[in-house]
Order: sequence, then C-alpha cells, then structure tokens
Amino acid sequence: MIDPHQAFDVCVDIDDYKHVFYYHIPPSFSRHLPIAQLSKPIDELILMKMWLRECQETHPLCSASHEPFAPKRLLDLGPTGKTCDLKLVQSRDIPSVRPVYVTLSHCWGSSPNPSVKTTSSNLKERTREILFASLPLTFQDAVQITRHLQVRYLWIDSLCIIQDSPEDWEEEVAIMGQVYARSLITLTASMSRNSDGGCRVGKRPAAENNQPLDILKGSKRIRIFQNTPLDWNNAWNRGPLRKRAWTLQERQLSTRSLHFSETLLLWECKTSKASSELPWMQMRIEDPPSLLMLNDAAENIENSGSLSMRDHWFSIVEDYSQRSLTYEADKLPALSGLAQVLTQSHGTYFAGLFRMDLPSALLWRSKIAQFPHELQPRRPCHYRAPTWSWAAVEGAIIYDSQRLDEAVGEDRSGLIEHDFGHFSIRDLAVKPVGNDTFGAVSGGSIRLAGRLTASIADLQVSEEGTMSFYEGWRALSNRESERVGVIYPDVLSDLKDGQIIFCMEVRKERYWSEVGMPSTIYDRNPEPKDEENSRAMVMGLALVKDDEHTGGYKRVGLVRWMKRPCFSDVEACEITIY
Repeated sequence: MIDPHQAFDVCVDIDDYKHVFYYHIPPSFSRHLPIAQLSKPIDELILMKMWLRECQETHPLCSASHEPFAPKRLLDLGPTGKTCDLKLVQSRDIPSVRPVYVTLSHCWGSSPNPSVKTTSSNLKERTREILFASLPLTFQDAVQITRHLQVRYLWIDSLCIIQDSPEDWEEEVAIMGQVYARSLITLTASMSRNSDGGCRVGKRPAAENNQPLDILKGSKRIRIFQNTPLDWNNAWNRGPLRKRAWTLQERQLSTRSLHFSETLLLWECKTSKASSELPWMQMRIEDPPSLLMLNDAAENIENSGSLSMRDHWFSIVEDYSQRSLTYEADKLPALSGLAQVLTQSHGTYFAGLFRMDLPSALLWRSKIAQFPHELQPRRPCHYRAPTWSWAAVEGAIIYDSQRLDEAVGEDRSGLIEHDFGHFSIRDLAVKPVGNDTFGAVSGGSIRLAGRLTASIADLQVSEEGTMSFYEGWRALSNRESERVGVIYPDVLSDLKDGQIIFCMEVRKERYWSEVGMPSTIYDRNPEPKDEENSRAMVMGLALVKDDEHTGGYKRVGLVRWMKRPCFSDVEACEITIY
C-alpha cells in the first residue's frame, strides 16, 4: 500500500519497469529512529522502546485509566542488572497495588517441557528461584525483552497458573481477559511452534531481502526501498500462533502487542499498527463491517452501532472456529475473557451467543470441507454446548446467511427489514460447569415459538448436483418428492438419507443475500421477485427429535431457500431445542 502523501515510485524505463519506493520519515520519528543502512540490520530493541514511548505519550485511547488490577501471580525479574534469574511471586506481596507487567502469547507445543509448567509439586521451589538457564528459548527472550523495556514483572500462563490444579485454572481463566487487557504490552511469539522457538523475527531469503536505506536531505529524512514494503496484515497472518484458539482473545484484549512475525517486527495497539520497515506508519485501517440483516425495528442503516458490533462478533466466531485447541473442552473457556468484555455492549452471553445478536446469531452454518486433506465438521468427543450453539461443532463456522451482497449499493432501503414472521424466542438458558458464566457449560436449552413443518433429507448427490457437494448443501423434499428447500448440515454424518427433518421458519430470505440461491436448487436463476409473497422463501433451523429430552429437539443444520407456502397451513407452536 502506497500513501501518496508519504511515498511515490519511479519508472526507470518503459521496457524495464522498476519500482523504487521513497517514504518521508516524519520529524517526530526521525529524532529517535536509527538511520537505516544497507550493511546494518534494523535495531529492533530501539524500535520497541520508541513505539512504546510514542503510544504512552500520544495515544489517549491506549492510556485509559482502569481500576487497580494484578494477576494472582507474576514472575519477578528482579531489579535491573542485579541477576539473570527470576522467581514466582504472589501479586498481593508486591508493594504496588497496580504493578506494571508484560504478558506473553505463545504456543505450548504438543509435548511441553516440564520446565515450562508450574505444578503443585514445584510451586514452592519456583517461589524461591527459577534459573534463567533452565527456561526454554521463548521464555528467555520474553524475560530479556521485558528487562530491556525496563519492566520488572512478566506474566506467562504456564508458569503463573498451577497447571495441575483445576480450581486454580478455573479461577485464572475467569480473569484472563483482564490479565491481557491490563498488561503494559503483550509479546507475541508468532513463528514459534513451541516454547523453544523464541520471540524472534525470522530471516528472509537473500532473494527477498528489502533492506531500507535512509537518506538525509537538509532537515528531511527519506527512506528508500527497492521493493514494495511488506503488508502488515500479510506478515501477521503467517505462523503457527495464528492458528491457535487461545491466542485470538489474547490479541483482541491486549492494549499493545509486539508480533515477532516471519519477516517483520510488528507493532499493534488500540490506535495504530506499524512495522520494522515502516515504523512511523499509523495504519489503523480495518475492513468495513458487512451489511447485516436487521434483527428488529430499532436497528437501521444510519444508526448501525448494533450492526457493526454484531458483525464484529460474527467475524470473531468465524476466525475462532477455524483455530485449533489441544483440549476440545476449552472451546468456550478459551474465548471467555473476550466474551466477558463484550457482554457490556452485546448483552447476556449464552454459550457463544449474545442476547443482543438474536435471532441472527442462531443462523450460523458449518463450512463443509471441499478437499480430501481438510477435516469435515464433527461433534466433539464429549458434550460441550447445546446444539443451537456453534460451539457444539468442531469445525469452521460461517454467518454468511446474515450478510448482504456488496452489489446492493448505496440505496439499501427495504433490503434489510426484519421479517421474522411467526418466529420468536421465549426463553434461553445455559448451565455453567463452574463459577465462570462465560466458560464451559454442562447443558442449555432455548424455547422458540414459530411454525414447524416436516421435510425429507435427500443426501444423494447426482452428477448434476455436484455443485451442492462443494457448496455443502443437500436437498429437502416433501412427501410428493418435490424439492422445497435445502439444508446445510451441521455435521453430515449426523443425518441419514430419507430422514425426517423438521424445519422451523425463522426469517425471510433476501434476494441480495451474500450467498445467492444456487440455480440448481429449483432449476432456474433467482430473481428479485422471489421476495414476493407468492414466491417468497425463508431460512430457518433444521431439527430432529431429541431422544434424551421428551418432546425436545436437536439442531442438525441450517435451512435455506425453503418455499414459504410449505408453512401456509401450519399453526405456530412452541418447541425446546437442547
């Protein structure tokens, strides 16, 4: 990305098109930024301190005051320069009620070294001394960087939480959001697959080297690149840490982060982003929120605060659902800190769904794997969430049914009205496993009112229906074998060909949906008049009887493009989904 106010490129010859990028370094950064030389690598330690100072002095959003807080335990690195070793201390024993500390975000690895964990058996020993030399490389780097930033205390989850104590783990996970939100900065070991990889930026191949050169011209300073500087988001998006579930909330909640990526040192705070190539660039450019379908009359396009917040959470769920966990049972606990923070704006939280986001939040679907090497969505080995929650599925989740296509344009009036017909939510409840109402649950139910009709699942994929295989949907038919809609199965193996599927109507389909109706469903192309009463279609929940709850149902998929006349002679009823 080239900012025309800060950079330009030069075309040397029309037959040998060559870019040379020039960036004007702002005076405020030029005073502290080391001069880039072709023979000298960038001094990352100086950059870290410069970014931190700049943020603390000029970013009001990042320096908002909070109530005093400290994690239960911290690693005391000792007075600067006194010793290399450290120890584990109780925060209540630290003189300051608001100790300044740094947090680490890292991958544990498949079989972590015992030295990276605090247990009941070594807790007392760790409070006396932890030898620096005994720590894995990632922890050693975190200690050294924290000391370089002149901070005395460091928080590392595996060392500050007693790993074989369920009580301590539950207590600490419940405040995880505050631990990261209140730290001075989070060090992110992006490229390390375990605790031995370090907090370090990888080395680029010589062919990809893009070492900058600074030129002084009077009072001005210009930085030159032979090739395009690397994109911040592309650099951040690589590495094993990006694929771990726990690290999503660690990044989202941290006020400031230093990401040690494959090719760049990256800075991120609530105000800006920057890289070691372009350390002065105040990039805070995010993708604009999608246009969501409305939930009620109080929402509108002009006052779209609730729409933006809902889209933000849906995007988080979509990202999070694709990440991996060592323990399946951590699906909700690994997101509990972020959920706790967001409940202030989204309302009560129920096993992955917020009250304010309903009914839209119910209309997620599983993303069926399209290639042999991809894992298909499946149920977790043990109960994790009620079937109406996306957390009941192990696999990628998407909310594309609730988004409208960009082709809608600026005139969106009438395209996103809330049409839920006879549908309403009567009651919603979950049962937490422990004291953390945002963590693991042992049960839950939702009572709905609406129109329910039966259909038959047609799971066979004909040669003409190959597209349905790749898009993940299967046909629904009535007793006369007439196609009446489609189902996106939550877990394909849960269903049988010819099985009775109960469809609960939730809301009207829109012609301008982000995912348009496939023409193969009804052997015709969709048209705007499909929203008229005679041809109207609806989306809803695909259900089956729940053998464990008398009269209850289980969700098995998302229904789309179902002909509304299927419900014309059906009376509204109340059902409970578990």
